[in-house]
Amino acid sequence: MAELTRLKIKASSLIEVVVAMVVMVITFGVGMMIYHNILRSGINLQNVKAEMLLSRIAEETVRSKSYFDEDIKEGELIVRKKVGKYQNSTSLLQLEIQVYSKEEKLLAEGNNLILVDE
Repeated sequence: MAELTRLKIKASSLIEVVVAMVVMVITFGVGMMIYHNILRSGINLQNVKAEMLLSRIAEETVRSKSYFDEDIKEGELIVRKKVGKYQNSTSLLQLEIQVYSKEEKLLAEGNNLILVDE
């Protein structure tokens, strides 16, 4: 029993514990801000689908020569296609395509020039 009282255990002071906790909280806070920024600025799957749909509609329009305005509903996306003359030219058409979500938020848009065979 006499040997137990001679053994000293080194412990941390209250100030050291508080400083360690503050360092951990700051590190955790910075990590969460970085994680939030990555999630917010990352590529959204819906935007990728909208870009792919825009490309597909543009290709189909040129291939099928369907040069008229129309609204197309594709799943949860709405495509607005407008075709008009480009600067009063008879051989050039401007194809303007906009892709919206069901909440009417613009996800993607594109403009193409089409050479029309006369």
